Amino acid sequence: AEKYANSPAGLAAEVDEDTDGARTQIILSREYLKDVTITDAQIGYLVKECMRGVVQGHRAEVYATRVAKAWAALDARDKVKAEDLAKAVEL
Repeated sequence: AEKYANSPAGLAAEVDEDTDGARTQIILSREYLKDVTITDAQIGYLVKECMRGVVQGHRAEVYATRVAKAWAALDARDKVKAEDLAKAVEL
């Protein structure tokens, strides 16, 4: 609020810059996503976490796999890491 009070135009420019950066990151991530790989062991981990959470059906592990791959793509990586799995389980 203070930034807006001091310089509305400056804050608007800062927000526009941040928005453009996020837009670019998303566009690039969509391209990276095509090449992101996840191992069978990592999928197995996600399945076990779903079982531990007493999740019924298979949608949760499918969703978690997609989340892990998307998280890796957002970080411009082509392989899923443990941190991506953790984020997928969290969500």
